[in-house]
Amino acid sequence: MAAITEARPAEIRAGAAGAGEPTALQHFIASHYDDLRCRLVAYLGSEDLAGDSLHDVWLRLATSQAAEVRNPGAYVFRMACNLAVDGLRQGWREVGQDGDDAGLLADDAPGPAEVAEARSELLSCMRALQALPSRRQAILLARSVEDLSPREVALRYGITVDSVMGEVRRARQTLGAPQALRAGAGSRQRRCLSA
Repeated sequence: MAAITEARPAEIRAGAAGAGEPTALQHFIASHYDDLRCRLVAYLGSEDLAGDSLHDVWLRLATSQAAEVRNPGAYVFRMACNLAVDGLRQGWREVGQDGDDAGLLADDAPGPAEVAEARSELLSCMRALQALPSRRQAILLARSVEDLSPREVALRYGITVDSVMGEVRRARQTLGAPQALRAGAGSRQRRCLSA
């Protein structure tokens, strides 16, 4: 319990300096700090933002005269969420360990696992596409990648529009065939050129 208490901000451990006796809601925060913080981290997506907003709730409660609250957990949680959103709207910044300002939004760039999965999926699609007969492959690419109309593809390859539609249908059936599922390709091949 001592380690948990040490992780809390000083005001929460010792009561707000100069504010007198902690309020009932501040007592609630002190006794349920870890649970509240975990819930806020899950909701807000940031440990720092959760801790900062809970700390701001503590400070705000020290200066307010809140009436008796029926559900202090929900009250404190909602107050912390609202303060976090207000802070984000006003442009709070999170200071990194190196002292540089970093936005609170997570990096949208894919991580190593996502990159590896995307590469694997792309290779699987390419193998499935290369397994098609060359004419069917070319017609499917003309329709799906180059976004040519069936008539334009028919003119390019000297075939009828019905033949183009048939080749595209057969190519898509092949890419989503049950044999591909048994081979372990899963839904990846079904997603290949499904548009």
